[in-house]
Amino acid sequence: SVAGSDALTMFDSRSQKSTSNKDAESVTDDVDDQDHDISSEVESNYSNVEEREKSLQELDDMINGDNDLSSPEESPEDAALGSADKLQCTIDSWKNVCWDVDLTREDLVENIHKLMMAILSKCFGDGIDYDPDIDFLDKQLYGFVHRISTLYRDENRFHNWRHACHVALGATFLIEKAQEVGEEDPWIQFIVAFSALIHDVKHFGVNNSQLQLEQHAVWQIYDNGSCQERYSMHCGLSIFIEEFPELSREFLQGCPMFLRLVSSAVLATDISSSEVQRKVKEKFEAVMADESDSSKSKCERTEAALEHILLLADVGHCSQKYDTFLRWNRAFYEECFVNYLNERGIDPRNGWYEGQIRFLEKYVMPLATRCESLMHLSCPLTTGVQSILGRWRLEGAEWTEQMIEELWRKKDSTEIICSDG
Repeated sequence: SVAGSDALTMFDSRSQKSTSNKDAESVTDDVDDQDHDISSEVESNYSNVEEREKSLQELDDMINGDNDLSSPEESPEDAALGSADKLQCTIDSWKNVCWDVDLTREDLVENIHKLMMAILSKCFGDGIDYDPDIDFLDKQLYGFVHRISTLYRDENRFHNWRHACHVALGATFLIEKAQEVGEEDPWIQFIVAFSALIHDVKHFGVNNSQLQLEQHAVWQIYDNGSCQERYSMHCGLSIFIEEFPELSREFLQGCPMFLRLVSSAVLATDISSSEVQRKVKEKFEAVMADESDSSKSKCERTEAALEHILLLADVGHCSQKYDTFLRWNRAFYEECFVNYLNERGIDPRNGWYEGQIRFLEKYVMPLATRCESLMHLSCPLTTGVQSILGRWRLEGAEWTEQMIEELWRKKDSTEIICSDG
């Protein structure tokens, strides 16, 4: 088993305090410093971080035979998903994780705020040597979530606010299960939710290769690869620091590794880049393979683990219920089809059915396998992928044909929105 037992309790994030409250300008410089190659090693200046010696115990009774990650002994009131007041979602098992389908943008803002505030309350709970104004942080956090929601482009069928919320909910669910036994670190839970929230901010609805082909300004600015991921990271963190300086100051004081871990997680989500994914996988295998290897810090293990959990949540629909898979699969096809009609991408009709099989087999299944190792015991992530693969092979070709015909008939109507980009 991969060393998932201590990966997510890697250090006491509250044990290292900032020596001073940084002003907005100096913290912005710190953000620029976070724009690092995701394959790089964590620098030695993190050696002062107090490492936890406790490792996670075996995760008992995690599987109930119905693709369920929840434990019958779990205490919902002790988890962020359980303590968040009346979230409008389904969270009884991984396959069912989703928000209610009729929620508006503002409804989702309120629910994401509740989810993140439940975690944040634990971050500033017992064990800190100062008393933050929780009510003020609550208002600031709501303002930040609302601000981020407005930056997602409604015209994107897939890379939109609802997708970000789906990823945030799934990532929070997974991180809680990975920390289910043993001493949890609420900052790690908050970091993965925060990263999910900003990971596609201002996404253009086309892939990075298309922006390169168009010589788009964003590609020219971030010409060393993963241009939209870097753009989203910088937009999200810049707003966080410049528009919510008190909130960001508290975060950096409470968790000095916050910017580092958010940056690496967001940059890892460039799934269209085989080079990025190769480096992410190699890092994971290098730092997680042997927990007795003293040359690999718990900080490095946590960075690799968070990257993988966010990656899996980003394609979470590929291991959940089949109806969830079909809903998001259609959304992504529609986004690609609109791009094609606007001459901003290839015709997605060619090989869509076969392409989903390759994606599930070659990308999602290995990713789910590595993420299961973080849970230390077998979890139904790969089972969910296998279930979808089985049904897609039987039903996917006909479903794809019907979807293509339906959207082709609508291509000249107002139901298919074309834009000039």
